[in-house]
Amino acid sequence: MAQRKANQTSSFVSFCQKLAGTEGTWGHDPAHFDGRFVQSTLEKTSKLFGPGRYFDLQVDGWEKLEQEPSHALTISNHSGGLLTLDAWGWVTAWYGHLSLSRPIHMLAHDAVFSLPALAQRLARLGGLRADFEMGLRILRDEQRDLLLYPGGDVDTFRPYKDRYKVNFAGRKGYTRLALESGAPIRPIAHAGAHETLIVLSSGKRIAEKMGLPRLIRAQIFPIYLCFPWGLSIGPLPQLPPPTKLRYKIGNLIEMPRKTWRETPDDALIEKIDQHTREQMQALLDQLQEEEDPRPLRDAATRLLDKATQFAQQLFPSTKLLERPLHAGESFL
Repeated sequence: MAQRKANQTSSFVSFCQKLAGTEGTWGHDPAHFDGRFVQSTLEKTSKLFGPGRYFDLQVDGWEKLEQEPSHALTISNHSGGLLTLDAWGWVTAWYGHLSLSRPIHMLAHDAVFSLPALAQRLARLGGLRADFEMGLRILRDEQRDLLLYPGGDVDTFRPYKDRYKVNFAGRKGYTRLALESGAPIRPIAHAGAHETLIVLSSGKRIAEKMGLPRLIRAQIFPIYLCFPWGLSIGPLPQLPPPTKLRYKIGNLIEMPRKTWRETPDDALIEKIDQHTREQMQALLDQLQEEEDPRPLRDAATRLLDKATQFAQQLFPSTKLLERPLHAGESFL
């Protein structure tokens, strides 16, 4: 197997990390996980996330997870823009159901670790920089659960009309990670966070013109409606309205036992990726069917869908090529 390159950090993000003094510290060691800090954070987030709270939580399929023999690579669609409410909701639900006896780590973009205070808190909560070798260490060596959003920025800022569609942006690195670690894939579908802002266009062409893929490894520069900014351009944190965050846990996807130590070929990676996305889409379809019927909201949704289509005609987005995620690239 060819030797993997180190995770490539963009020059801009690297500069910010050096300036802030966070380069090479937080997010590189799973030992930074702090159970007491997680518990104190959960005491705060549980006031916002949970049944009947500001962000109502509903998880279907806990019985599937409880029947699992060990850890797994959790793969989910990403929604809700910059606030990552779907991740906060899932982690809160996870520990509320399983307790701290089963830690879960998350892989995050390098830019998240550019601010010292945020980097330290995220690392103590189990956050790690999105690096292939780090993911392999968590799954194979530490034998812990790992949360990953393959679609990353492209997925979390996908157009509102596509909120019930899987969009991994052609990234398949998670399949290679599962194959080489031997850990099964646990697909989890989410709906709800994408109701907190109305993405009209992901703005991929704008991002390309601005050179964002090279500067900060961002493929999008979204155009959307949110409170309090109204019509917004570029990723900004919104003030989200009360929303029900719904999750549906799928069946485990086991990896071939006799081949995981070998270099996975492209055909196998493609097969597992397609199977995972099909399972994810089936779960999302169920969530869409179970959506609460609200005539006024449905009418507004149809209007917004039309507005989204019009916006995409004005700001057409170039499609990302379907390609494997090479070693060293970010998962997000």
